[in-house]
Amino acid sequence: MTKFKELRLNSGLTQESFRAQFNNRFQRSYTAAAISQFENGKRMPEVSALMDFAEFYGVSVDYLLGRDVAREKLSKEQKSILHLIEGLNEEHRKSMLDYLKFLLQSQLDMQHSF
Repeated sequence: MTKFKELRLNSGLTQESFRAQFNNRFQRSYTAAAISQFENGKRMPEVSALMDFAEFYGVSVDYLLGRDVAREKLSKEQKSILHLIEGLNEEHRKSMLDYLKFLLQSQLDMQHSF
């Protein structure tokens, strides 16, 4: 089973409801036949559409292509966090990382003060 089909099924969407939502959200015009071909590994979407598929499902393009096995082991909450991080520019990612380090250090300091 391809990641395209696996993700759709895990999202509880029918092929038709996925197609309608995806086409509407990303101003695409994929047919039911095209979605079926993606899901059955008979056709691969163009690169820009791969990025849209990844955004729709909150995964990386590598994951869609079967290269990101580590993400499969993450909880839904962790995947959501990663998806948000991936949407940040480099400056904001650095700020977020600094803040996370601060929070972790604060937590450690509180644990050691008791």
